[in-house]
Amino acid sequence: MANWQLNTMVKSRQLRTLIMVGSGVLLILAIMIVLLIDGRPKKTPSIQKPVDITGIVDESFTEAAADNALTAQQSELESLKKQISELTLTMKKMGEDHEKQLSTQKEELTAQISTMVLANQEKSSASEKVPNTSNELKEV
Repeated sequence: MANWQLNTMVKSRQLRTLIMVGSGVLLILAIMIVLLIDGRPKKTPSIQKPVDITGIVDESFTEAAADNALTAQQSELESLKKQISELTLTMKKMGEDHEKQLSTQKEELTAQISTMVLANQEKSSASEKVPNTSNELKEV
């Protein structure tokens, strides 16, 4: 019986120690979280004015500068149109070349097929002639 009472005393002491250590760890963890949250700088929402893209960009942007910018844009547009037309012509030429290559390949293929068909027909006709001659020889 004494052994059982000793076990319950040890168990209760260990349980008390476990509870104390666990609560201490939780307390330290809670303090660390609170300090980390309070230590951060608060974000202040900055109010930004909407950008006005319809008005005058710069007061020094004069009429001459506007004409110069318009001229530059127009010349760039013309060069882009030239490039597009050159690309279109190049693509058409490449398409025509491709069609020519396809037609030559098709002709070569049909020529090869026709020669193979003729060779096959000659072979079959030659094989038909050989048995006929052997039958004639047997009859004689």
